Amino acid sequence: MLKRIVAIILCLMLLCAEAVWAAPKQDAKKPAYTKADISLLAKVVQLEAGNTSERAQLAVGTVVLNRVKNKQFPNSLSKVIYQKGQFSVVHLKKWKTLKPSKLSLSSAKKVLEGKRILDEDVLYFKWKGLSRRWGKRVYVTTIGGNMFYK
Repeated sequence: MLKRIVAIILCLMLLCAEAVWAAPKQDAKKPAYTKADISLLAKVVQLEAGNTSERAQLAVGTVVLNRVKNKQFPNSLSKVIYQKGQFSVVHLKKWKTLKPSKLSLSSAKKVLEGKRILDEDVLYFKWKGLSRRWGKRVYVTTIGGNMFYK
């Protein structure tokens, strides 16, 4: 009886080991975004935050990615950025030819890799030179040249 139990345990161990060895290797370091995603977000970040601080660019990038995850907005980066009436910078003449700066590329990559500096319910921002009041939206903070809202 003991020999039979040992034989069964050995068979199970061999089957488990074989399954592990035969399993396809997953590239744990493969990012969930593309170079095109980095470039697209970097353009928005650069034009909306300007050549201010990395923190200001991270804040704008955070809002964009918060929208991607929020049910009120489309669920892809490009759909959020090109959504009608949202990011007016996509209509600027320089949009198509803009080469993002190193800072905006770095900021975009950090946000796409998960860095957030605002809570996930912060979904809006506007230029700080405008009135702080914005309908029912709740003011959160000012970073760089923008005011951020829930």
